[in-house]
Amino acid sequence: MENTTNPTTSTTSGVVDRGLKKVMSGPYLWALASATILGPWIVMTQFWFSVTGPSLSLAFAVTMMLMIPVAFCYSEMVSMLPYAGGSYNYIGHAFGPGVAFIFMWSTAISYFAVIAFNIMCVVQILQYAGIIPMTTEVLIGGSMAFAIFYALLNWYKLELSATVQYVLFWLLFITGMIWNGLDLFISPQFSLANFSPYFAFGMDGFLLATGIMVTMYFGFEVVANMVEESKYPSKKMAWPVVGSVLTAGAVYLVTLTAMAGVFPLDTILSDAALNYPAAVIFLIHGQTLWAQVGWVGIVLGGLAAALTCVDGFWLALSRLWFALGEANLFPKFLSRLNKFSVPGIASLCVLIGVGPAILIMGTDWIQTLFVLMGIAISIVYFGAMLAYIRLRMKYPDWKRPYKAPGGIIMGILGLIGSGFCVYWSAFGMTPTGWTLFLSYIAIGVFAYIYLYFTRKSKIVLMPPVQ
Repeated sequence: MENTTNPTTSTTSGVVDRGLKKVMSGPYLWALASATILGPWIVMTQFWFSVTGPSLSLAFAVTMMLMIPVAFCYSEMVSMLPYAGGSYNYIGHAFGPGVAFIFMWSTAISYFAVIAFNIMCVVQILQYAGIIPMTTEVLIGGSMAFAIFYALLNWYKLELSATVQYVLFWLLFITGMIWNGLDLFISPQFSLANFSPYFAFGMDGFLLATGIMVTMYFGFEVVANMVEESKYPSKKMAWPVVGSVLTAGAVYLVTLTAMAGVFPLDTILSDAALNYPAAVIFLIHGQTLWAQVGWVGIVLGGLAAALTCVDGFWLALSRLWFALGEANLFPKFLSRLNKFSVPGIASLCVLIGVGPAILIMGTDWIQTLFVLMGIAISIVYFGAMLAYIRLRMKYPDWKRPYKAPGGIIMGILGLIGSGFCVYWSAFGMTPTGWTLFLSYIAIGVFAYIYLYFTRKSKIVLMPPVQ
């Protein structure tokens, strides 16, 4: 067991001050989490339907229900340990920093994968729109350029990234609900007959979809990494955390139900144009002004969805590296703040990890990265739910400004939901995904051993709210 210590509490609120500025309001936290959950569905829809068919929206609804208990438990733990690092602090207090390292390593690969995935989605949407050439070289080169841009963006004040995130969230929400949702519902082509057969690929396909769609709901836990820069009351933390899951679920249900209703499944799977739901507008309305406006709206919404994911997870991962540097689990230089009170070196380390992920991916990048980040984050949620239950039993007297309804029962429900997603995500992994995942685990083993024998200071666990 590694030696650990807790830092001295230095503020009247009972929370340790580590130099990060508290600039995030409640609406910004909610928008950050919601936008981070909402992925660029205009790139992935055809792949999703290939797993389960018209029952896709039901799969998303079930996954949402599985994630709600996890979100409630996170809300309690965020209020109890309101520090960047999130799950590291929860699992560390419950089972020790060695166990916490395992889950934090899994968090990192899921974040690296989702950042790389969404950067590549941005470039592919621009390719589809005819703005840049449709070649693999441009896809890789453009993605690397975007990664460098985000590293620069996150070097400056958090207020800049947070404002960009807030504006883009509303852009994706409005465009998605109008043109990829309500417009399709009122279309003459919408027919309930297109929902038959509902479970097109059997229950195995439906259960697989339910399990891997956890990828499209993770992101609410970024609040746990950004809370140290929040001025929102801890006792209200369920509003941005659980609220973001419900917000994303509403968008998914509207857009995917609408999509399933306007075309038969064989058309969705066979028509190359339907790789991008923006094309649906033209197929329904023809070359009309409304179709032109809708096309622009959906393309902009898709770009906003991808960009907000990149920004949200980049912020969260850089704060995780910052926290692990502060904890002495990782090298101390990761915790250095620049003149904007931002962990700039940690942000650059995100770039170092994202770059290889972009370069390694080939034509199978959508399914590979999609399922890889799903299994990785499901493992983290499983560990966090174990920690929630353990902390409830081990430290019942700790101050919890927000308490999840149901207590330990809520943790058990979250454990069942996250375990379900781990099981089914494993079935959806590609050979490339397994190679990346196992290679990454091997790197983690060597990193842990090296850090264990070279560490000169005790590992720090942040104290609970006093």
